[in-house]
Amino acid sequence: MDVDHSFRVPFHCCQLAPSDVPGWDYSSVPELVILPEDMPLEDARALTDHLQVVQSAAASISSSSSPDEVVQFERCLRQLALDWENYYLPKYPGPFFRVRVADVRAAGGSWNTALMLYDEVLHSLHSPESASFAEFVSTVRARAQNDAEQQACPMLPAAAPDMLAAWRTSTTQRQYLNYNWVQTIQLYQDCLLTSRVRLRRWPFRPTL
Repeated sequence: MDVDHSFRVPFHCCQLAPSDVPGWDYSSVPELVILPEDMPLEDARALTDHLQVVQSAAASISSSSSPDEVVQFERCLRQLALDWENYYLPKYPGPFFRVRVADVRAAGGSWNTALMLYDEVLHSLHSPESASFAEFVSTVRARAQNDAEQQACPMLPAAAPDMLAAWRTSTTQRQYLNYNWVQTIQLYQDCLLTSRVRLRRWPFRPTL
């Protein structure tokens, strides 16, 4: 069921992958490219169909595409990312979907939250082919550390490093960030659709 032969990683799409990061390509790691063994056929088919819809929509997007076509494509991408996070990962919590959720976060620039999942994936791999993936995770870790340094406040108390380390390793952080990430996407989608519809129906009017 490899639905995109032009992309290196099966059951994936380039718009949701950090393929610009040096070393990203785990097509040789069996655990990350073969569907989970306990995944029923109906879920596998649904995933394949969704990816085909995304790829068809991507192929139709060009400079002459209408705003509605672009919005529809973006909606398909967001839905796929949400399905990975909210449906497939809780149901199949192995490395296959965990790495895809991490990819979405990394592609969106959320390096710290992506790194947590990448580390979990890395520790669950046992095949010799995982060495290249380990190098990629090291690159992600460097980017995450760089982001943390840039965002660090110079007025933090002396105990801040210990507090930050405890926060990064807590399960509460992941639950909160997952919830915040999903709600942000949904809010963005609602605002995007609402603003465009309103502007078409009720153009700007002077209020002063």
